[in-house]
Amino acid sequence: MEHLDKGNLVRSTLLRLSYPIRYEQCLPRLAKATLKIAVLFALILGTRSFTVAQLQHSQANIQVSKPDLVRITIRARRPQREWSFINSYGTTLGLGERVQDFRSGDTDPVAIKKISSGVFQADRSVDAVTYEIHLAIDTTANPAHVSWLTVQGGVLMMADLLPVDVQTDGPIDVRFDLPDQWQLPDFMGPRKAFDSVINDPTNAVITVGPSIRSASKKVDGVQLDVALSGDWPFREAKLIEAATQVLRQYLKLTGFRLPKVRILLAPLPKQGSDTWQAQTRGSTVLLLINPAANFKTWIGQLKVIFTHELLHLWLPNSLSLKGDYDWFFEGFTLYQALVTAVDLKVISFDEYLDTLARVFDSYRSQPDTLSLIEASEQRWTGASSAVYDKAMLVAFLYDLLVRTESAGKTKLSDRYAGLFNIYASKTVDANEAIMSVLGFSPATRELLKSYVGGHQTLRLDQTLGQYGFFLQPEGRLTDLKIANHPTTDQIRLLRSLGYRR
Repeated sequence: MEHLDKGNLVRSTLLRLSYPIRYEQCLPRLAKATLKIAVLFALILGTRSFTVAQLQHSQANIQVSKPDLVRITIRARRPQREWSFINSYGTTLGLGERVQDFRSGDTDPVAIKKISSGVFQADRSVDAVTYEIHLAIDTTANPAHVSWLTVQGGVLMMADLLPVDVQTDGPIDVRFDLPDQWQLPDFMGPRKAFDSVINDPTNAVITVGPSIRSASKKVDGVQLDVALSGDWPFREAKLIEAATQVLRQYLKLTGFRLPKVRILLAPLPKQGSDTWQAQTRGSTVLLLINPAANFKTWIGQLKVIFTHELLHLWLPNSLSLKGDYDWFFEGFTLYQALVTAVDLKVISFDEYLDTLARVFDSYRSQPDTLSLIEASEQRWTGASSAVYDKAMLVAFLYDLLVRTESAGKTKLSDRYAGLFNIYASKTVDANEAIMSVLGFSPATRELLKSYVGGHQTLRLDQTLGQYGFFLQPEGRLTDLKIANHPTTDQIRLLRSLGYRR
């Protein structure tokens, strides 16, 4: 990004203005003074005008047409010759191929050619372009990760709709042109030309459709906005209530206050094997659920989902750490979400045990040849099992170790506040930072060395006995049980986890 050199600007303006002053040697003194004042005002106003021009936002007009077409016109803040779009997100590939009919939007047309998937080059730099993208759901591998549209509505993500250089060049003024009867969430602002300002385009997620209900609330100083697209067996107030309970838990856990949180709920567009999908991007949680899901209680299920997804608002979204540390913000987050669900009495202690047993069965069904750091580097190319399953079990072992070492005075949950206290505003190596916070004793450092940095496989059957647990095979599955006669120290540990027998 170019930076405005105010010193050079002042000097260049003075040089432009110096010639008219120099030749007026015969003006009376008062006239000279008046001219100098006029020059001074011209200098100030000229500087101000130039600065404003440099800082204006890019503009995007997004026209949505049913069933799955968007037409986008961009007026960029900076002219450019090459325009590129992301081609993949997670496991979804070929996003750049969705961009069609890319052409100059200027009155004086400029030839533009496609040079690769999602990359277009003009004969000269232009600041206005127009193009189309088809967002058919059958081309979307994971609807929680990318933009999509159906006749019932859809999700728009600026990351795959706008050129990369535009979305990373500051806030964007956006106008949404929607089909008749379609809506935006109320908190998006009035539907006038370019009245919706998107401050973080790369992470912006927006729901659109014919039926959207919105609500907002302040939660301990955090702005919480929710939007429900479609028909659901509960009101938006219940969604806010469920989210508020979890948000307060994590505000206390991290000691770090978020400026805002948005939760968008929409029907899962693909009626396959998934009951729900979710993604937390920036300050927004997108939750897609099958409306026909057979949940015991809808609000209880929402709270369970929120215990994981809302923690992502902090990890990794509120940190600027460098490197791949998915083992921590996915695997450890899964375990912390499980503990939080027990603490909030959303699930029982038996469900806590059953979940860990299922994760162990999933873990042992896959080869374990990578360290957790290596698995994080290869998460999207086949190592996701370790990032989720093994890392969650390592978090379980870490929590047991810390609780036992401290006689119940500290636990994994207590390390999050330390992480944010030290590293919230720092850009350092993620794995080194996290290991320094977690490894506060010889035993914890050895555990992290073995499983996070090293290649040691998990031997839960040999490890859990000292904590009052044991694994019991049940056919091809495993049960996680409490020892018949736990010691006093083991009972104290178990009760700190939610055991009440």
